[in-house]
Amino acid sequence: MTRKVNLVLWIGSGSVTRDDVCIEASESILLVDSNEAFCNTLTKRFGNEERVKVLHALVGFDDRECDWYEYNLSQLSSTSPATSKLLQLYPGLKLVQTKKVSALPIRRLLEIEGIGSGNNRLVLDFISGSCEVLESLFDAPKVRFSEIYVLSARSNVYETMQTGEELEGLMMRNGYELIGCISKDPDFPLYKFKSSALWTRLQNAEERYSTFLTEAQLKSNEYEKEIDYLRLTISNLSEEKKDYEKKLERTTSDLEKSRTVTRSEMERLESEAKNARDAAEEFQAKCKELAKELENKVSLLSEHSKWNSGLKSEIKSLNEKLSKSQANSELLESRLEEVNAKVEEKNYRNSKLELEIASLEGQVDFIKDLIIREKVF
Repeated sequence: MTRKVNLVLWIGSGSVTRDDVCIEASESILLVDSNEAFCNTLTKRFGNEERVKVLHALVGFDDRECDWYEYNLSQLSSTSPATSKLLQLYPGLKLVQTKKVSALPIRRLLEIEGIGSGNNRLVLDFISGSCEVLESLFDAPKVRFSEIYVLSARSNVYETMQTGEELEGLMMRNGYELIGCISKDPDFPLYKFKSSALWTRLQNAEERYSTFLTEAQLKSNEYEKEIDYLRLTISNLSEEKKDYEKKLERTTSDLEKSRTVTRSEMERLESEAKNARDAAEEFQAKCKELAKELENKVSLLSEHSKWNSGLKSEIKSLNEKLSKSQANSELLESRLEEVNAKVEEKNYRNSKLELEIASLEGQVDFIKDLIIREKVF
């Protein structure tokens, strides 16, 4: 069973009199011809069929102006002059006129009509310029016909045309295999070509490979950017690490200096406090001795009321000594209070210093821990 064709694009359709090109099993048909009379006839013939569209245009490989050689047999008109071989086949063939015309590029036609790849058939029912149209078509890889019919000639009937062998080579290079000649005219064979499944798979594989390379290149660029970012981050972390190490060295040095100063100051204050305590104890002992001596003197005075004035003088002298001793005792007590105040102040400063030392040691431990983490990661 013949597979149904989605679209038949017939360029150079003429009056659609060929019986070797089947269009009945097609979902849609686009008939294109450069002869306005043929187009009018086709419009009248297929006017009631929605699946058929008729377009009056000269299809070429680009939009440049070209020479159009119009002959008395319209189906033989071409963009290239006929040779003597064509005149031998058609002795009554005469050139009617030559004029400049603008062609509709094949790729532009496909774009306008929204034709893409699929189970579509292309019929190029003209000889001169067909290979140029095919080359332009093959440059648009997104559009691929499953079947292509191309009209050719056994000999060079036009000045610019390619032979059947050249046509077959062009089709093979672009993934089409020759099925055979389907026309009954021996002078103008109509070749049928079919898209090669192996070539299609190869093209798909190449497209996937190209896509893979593109994605791989994009990922490579992204990885390079990430690597550059990581390198910059590592460089910044190295600088921060150096800063932390310098801060750690300064903090450790300050801590050692602070500890040295604190120990020396504490030793000095402890020595002064000890000396002050010893002096106070010695003074208290002397005061006790003087008090006892005074008591003894008073006792002797009370017992010996008959003492003479010399004894009174002695008592007075003793009283003066006692007064001086008391004054000295008050002075020593004042100095002892000052020393005790200094000791308390040094103890308070020492406790604050110990707190600062503990805080600095905590900071040192934190910085060491941070450096260890940086080295680990």
